[in-house]
Amino acid sequence: MAAMRQDVTKLSGEELDNLVRGFQGIQALSPNDPDSFAQIASYHGLPAWNCQHGNVLFPLWHRAYILRLERALRNVLKDDTFAMPFWNETSDSSAKDGLPSIFTKKTYEWSDGSGSVPNPLFSYKLQAEISDPEEGHLYTKPVGYQTVRYPWSGLVSGDFGAKTEAHNAEVAAKPEAEVTKLLNDNVIAWLTKEVYRGANGGERPAGELHKFKECLNAPNYTVFSNTTSAADWNKKHGSPHIPVVVPLEEPHNALHLAIGGFSVPGQGDLSAYDFANGDMGDNETAAFDPIFYFHHCFIDYTFWKWQVLNHQTKDLPIDKSLAGVGSRSLETDLTPFSALEINGQNRPVKGKDLVNVNNLGYSYPPVPELSFLAPNIDAPKLAVTGINRKHISGSFLVTTWARGDDQTPDRLLKVEPVLSRWNVSQCENCQEHLEVESHIHLLDYTHQEAKDAKFYSLIHTYGDVQGVGMESSGIKSVGMKSIGARNSSINIELRARD
Repeated sequence: MAAMRQDVTKLSGEELDNLVRGFQGIQALSPNDPDSFAQIASYHGLPAWNCQHGNVLFPLWHRAYILRLERALRNVLKDDTFAMPFWNETSDSSAKDGLPSIFTKKTYEWSDGSGSVPNPLFSYKLQAEISDPEEGHLYTKPVGYQTVRYPWSGLVSGDFGAKTEAHNAEVAAKPEAEVTKLLNDNVIAWLTKEVYRGANGGERPAGELHKFKECLNAPNYTVFSNTTSAADWNKKHGSPHIPVVVPLEEPHNALHLAIGGFSVPGQGDLSAYDFANGDMGDNETAAFDPIFYFHHCFIDYTFWKWQVLNHQTKDLPIDKSLAGVGSRSLETDLTPFSALEINGQNRPVKGKDLVNVNNLGYSYPPVPELSFLAPNIDAPKLAVTGINRKHISGSFLVTTWARGDDQTPDRLLKVEPVLSRWNVSQCENCQEHLEVESHIHLLDYTHQEAKDAKFYSLIHTYGDVQGVGMESSGIKSVGMKSIGARNSSINIELRARD
């Protein structure tokens, strides 16, 4: 019987001990060992750059990735029944408390009371330098660097060093419990605090907890799988009657940025913590933070939920007419993973090998036959386009707002999180989908109210967390003040009935 992957908060004391010993073991291996944490973490960002984002292979490549880590943990534990747990990001405890405490405590106490050890799930100390190949090495982290999360900054190279040192000194002066609370409050805000406030005063949930449910409504695997395909589908299906698709990759990106370096804009006292730059918020180093794997195990569980609910556990048809597909298919090799780890065949893993998790030696808790049907409402839509990632260094947010008046504040309509690189020119996959779009269904607006309203969008970067942007009356140049950024343009198109 396949080992079941469980919610990490449901593990027994003995099971947690085993998990901690496993991560201790792979983190202690030589960086040259194929089962080492250092080696496996390097597959995602720097230095290997094998990861698939913004394309139809996103869920499948990351399924192979978590399977590879699980096999390494089994090897070091000498336990073929070990199953990688997940952080349940839609649980009541996550919405109320943020991250499970197993990730936020610096030390771990053995369940038998025999003592404690440094917690290998809290952070990881680099055993080898990682460096961006771009001339000048904009993004470098040395041997001995310890991964950090919001509100800390991990920008330790070049011109960033002095600012990071001052920023981290300010954070370090706070009590440890307060720093942990800042992180947890930020995660809670991303999961639950964002709401859609319509023109009629009504509110709808719009946080990532809700988006994880919305993505289960995606009509096919291609648009479910990634932001590029979903944006293309939303652009081609502009009818006010057709719901806007939320892809799995969208809330995935948001949780990376929540743990890494961004707050939800417009949340009052939860204002952005200037210059926070944790590793989870950067593609380059996200996989070096141990929580990455628990996050992605949950992403894989959500992927499996969609498959079960849509009766696609044996095949995943791909719509080649959509952006984000290109020449990719279930026959595409998922570098660097070998099928030796799956079925004994000496060839690279392909997407087709990973469709049914029941063939991979693990299982998930049963998926209830639930349906989160999107409302079929004749409501206007906004399409925010004209944003190019090559102009922006690092991850960022795109927010869209309705302009208020003297009596009412501006209303936040949507936050579009973009997990990106500091140097996209070095990434072949990035070059295929540099354009960023955000599509919003204005469910609480009439078509006339939308025509009478004024909308605008902002781009929030590490260099300008409050955001810069222009009104929606045509294409406007946006003077980007972010670190290493150049000019971009934003265009907002209103789709409403005449």
